[in-house]
Amino acid sequence: MFAFLLAVALLAQVNPIELKQKAVSHKINSAKANKVRAKPKAKPNSPKKPAPAVAKPTLSLDALLNKALNESESEPEPLRIVVDAGHGGADSGAVGRSGLKEKDITLAVAKEVKQVVKKRLPKAKIFLTREDDKTLSLASRADFANHMKADLFISIHVNSSENRKAQGVETYYLNISHDRYALRLAARENAMTETETSHLEYILADLAMKSSVTDSVRLGRMVQNALCGNLMRKYRGVKDLGLKHAMFYVLMGAKMPAVLVETSFISNRMEEKRLKQHQYQRALAEGIVNGIQLYSEQHMAMR
Repeated sequence: MFAFLLAVALLAQVNPIELKQKAVSHKINSAKANKVRAKPKAKPNSPKKPAPAVAKPTLSLDALLNKALNESESEPEPLRIVVDAGHGGADSGAVGRSGLKEKDITLAVAKEVKQVVKKRLPKAKIFLTREDDKTLSLASRADFANHMKADLFISIHVNSSENRKAQGVETYYLNISHDRYALRLAARENAMTETETSHLEYILADLAMKSSVTDSVRLGRMVQNALCGNLMRKYRGVKDLGLKHAMFYVLMGAKMPAVLVETSFISNRMEEKRLKQHQYQRALAEGIVNGIQLYSEQHMAMR
């Protein structure tokens, strides 16, 4: 290397030691320059661009309708039931030989029905026309059911007859009847004479015939069958008096399937004794709820 520089120096007439120093200095400066060129230039800070928004998928009208339909089918409206405890307050209803009053039995059975419904049909909504011993007009009971937007109306009563041997269970739906027995029973429950009840039939005949009784008949049949079936499994001598129709004022105006249940005869010694028992009251309630449950299941299946 030095020999080469010496030759160059002789040709250029330059001191060879000075030329070597300049070469070394040039080499160092070249290395530094290369490092400076290799270092990237710092970019000024700039705000980050937001990520592009992902468009949410939109549902077509058909899809929205199907979704709404599926939701309505999967979550049906809860069944709303109004149970009417017959009589009450100043109106004792029928009274048995021992002094047992119809108004007390109907309230006890109505409360039992409420308990059984809450246990068997936890999603159902149940309301009682009265929770204690108070006087209610017949019209106010159906009005209450309408106000609560009930799906079913069940009026609970206790039967009575001048014939002390008469016994059994029967269920009624609203319709005109010329049967003498039904006329007398309706007169008693309506707190009217037979003549007044007969006149009422003709006055309201058009209303009764125009209103649909199909669902009430179906409900009444299921309640009657289930009630008698449950009692017959637990008690002897239970008579099924069947499903009947009469002009019961308490059922008039109800805008839903409505029936009146005559649970047993308080005028019969044996049935009066049973009506006092909580176990029998519970059996009555279970039978009524069995019928309600069966009607509800079949009614939903037909929709």
